[in-house]
Amino acid sequence: MSRITYGEATVSVLLEKMRADPRLCLIGLRAAPGGHLQSAGPIVAKDFPKRVQELPSCERSLVGLCLGASLAGARPVVDLLPADWLLYSLGDLIYNVNPISHLTGGRVAMAPVVRALVGTHLSSGPFLSGTTRQVFRQLRGWRIGAPMSIQEGCAMLASALTDQQPTLLLEHRRLFELSEDVATYRPSDEELSDIWSRARVLTSGDHLTIVAYGFLSQVAFEAAQLLERQRVLAETIHLASLAPCDRQTLVASVAKTGKLVLLEDTPPQGSLLDGLLVNLLDYVFEWLDAPVLRIHNPSEPPAYSPALERYWQPAAETVAETIRTWFTKQEG
Repeated sequence: MSRITYGEATVSVLLEKMRADPRLCLIGLRAAPGGHLQSAGPIVAKDFPKRVQELPSCERSLVGLCLGASLAGARPVVDLLPADWLLYSLGDLIYNVNPISHLTGGRVAMAPVVRALVGTHLSSGPFLSGTTRQVFRQLRGWRIGAPMSIQEGCAMLASALTDQQPTLLLEHRRLFELSEDVATYRPSDEELSDIWSRARVLTSGDHLTIVAYGFLSQVAFEAAQLLERQRVLAETIHLASLAPCDRQTLVASVAKTGKLVLLEDTPPQGSLLDGLLVNLLDYVFEWLDAPVLRIHNPSEPPAYSPALERYWQPAAETVAETIRTWFTKQEG
């Protein structure tokens, strides 16, 4: 059976939705880093040459074109802009998309879809690793998604291209290494219906709760399997949607286990989960019987060297050992 990669699968979803909705258009960088990771423009242009616009590396002009197209009634899709570069135009997204829709009483509906590359991989180095994700919580009225698999990425993109709500997808570079059988990658109706409302429980346990999002949820899942061999049962929760966030599933898990671990591949000062924790403590504080364990990357920027880059990223074995040591200390 033939296989399809993450990039091919998401382009397939984009093409399908563009055939169904003539308002959809694609805006991307003419010469973007990563090459094969984000080449949707040339592929889509074969079928829709007048609905693809590729620009030089000027982030504010790219986002400005996106906002102008939204005001004109189009549905623009920004094609995988590195999250670090998106910061240069963050003010335009904060102060234009949601406020314009609000101040016009919804008469001017702006619903761009922005796909942002995050995470350290393939020597992305300190300037293209997308580790400052906490700032994106300033996007009021936006949905923020972080898929961990091909199915989730396709489901979130399909939903974003259909719904009338601005959406930011934080897609980890390591997702583009994944491949699936062609027959299994398509999102089901069930996945599309609750992809933004329900967190996924990847493993069940009653000793501690591990919370992660995006590709790091796969690392958390592998760490939980390693912990199970040492008789530490971890409940692993994957946050596919960061805004809105399924608080109910998180609270129920912490109430059961009494211990909370946050796993994220960002430096401590750029943690998106820390902001979530502040809001969550009001609901779980009475059930916590240990300090919250926060596992982050070092504060130093990632290196370009592939060997050093691997040590900078959280690995399942390291995460499992850190959690086991912490859990043993709390229990002792």
